[in-house]
Amino acid sequence: MKKYWFVYSLYWQEGLSRRASFFMERFRSLVVLLSFYYLWSALLAHRTSFAGYDRSQMITYVLGMNILRSLVFAGKK
Repeated sequence: MKKYWFVYSLYWQEGLSRRASFFMERFRSLVVLLSFYYLWSALLAHRTSFAGYDRSQMITYVLGMNILRSLVFAGKK
């Protein structure tokens, strides 16, 4: 019975590890998105444009690149 408990314990630990990895990846993506948003908001706070981009263009770029990044790296393990 002890070996079955050990196998079950390993299975449980692997499942929790995968779930934790999934949630940490989502949290990391959210932190990156928010940091880029606040970075560009701070750079464009007292200006109308930065490097030829206005605020709405830069926020659209940041969101678009994060969506593209999530699609490209979706299969990464």
